[in-house]
Amino acid sequence: MDQFKRIWISMSVGQRTSIGVTLMAAVAALMWLSSWRTEAGFKPLYRGLDSTEAGDVVKKLKEAGVPFRLQEDGGTILIPSDSLNETRLLLAREGLPKTGRIGYEL
Repeated sequence: MDQFKRIWISMSVGQRTSIGVTLMAAVAALMWLSSWRTEAGFKPLYRGLDSTEAGDVVKKLKEAGVPFRLQEDGGTILIPSDSLNETRLLLAREGLPKTGRIGYEL
C-alpha cells in the first residue's frame, strides 16, 4: 500500500486525471454492457397494443411474476425470450390481447 501511495504522489495532476477518467470510463462501459446484456434476452410479446389492453396484459404479467419491459409508449411489451411461448399461452387462456400484433409480424 505504501508503494501505491508513493507512486500516486509522484504522478503529475494530468496523470492522476487521466487515470481517474479512464477508471470512470471503464466503470461506465461495464454498466452499459451489463444493461445491454440484460436487455438482449428480451423479445416482443405483443406490439401495437392500446393503453387499456397493454395495462391488462401488464397486470397479468405481474400476477404471473413474468419480468417485462415496455417500449413505444407502452404499446410494445417485451419479455425474456425463454418464457415467450408459455406466456403467450397463459395470456391466450385469459383472452388477452384482443388487439395488437404478436412479436415481429410484418
